[in-house]
Amino acid sequence: MDIYINGVWTAFYAIENVQMHKVKFNDAPLHIGWCNFRYFNWRLSAEEVTKNYL
Repeated sequence: MDIYINGVWTAFYAIENVQMHKVKFNDAPLHIGWCNFRYFNWRLSAEEVTKNYL
């Protein structure tokens, strides 16, 4: 299994005992992070949220 971070190959992991491991495969890349993060606080303006969290 190849592991990529921000499109850059960073690591490789080999499953040694296939019968004992449970592996789930994705049809598309698995994106982990805050890309769709929404912060709802009625006291902050959109500009303040953008400045603080993006």
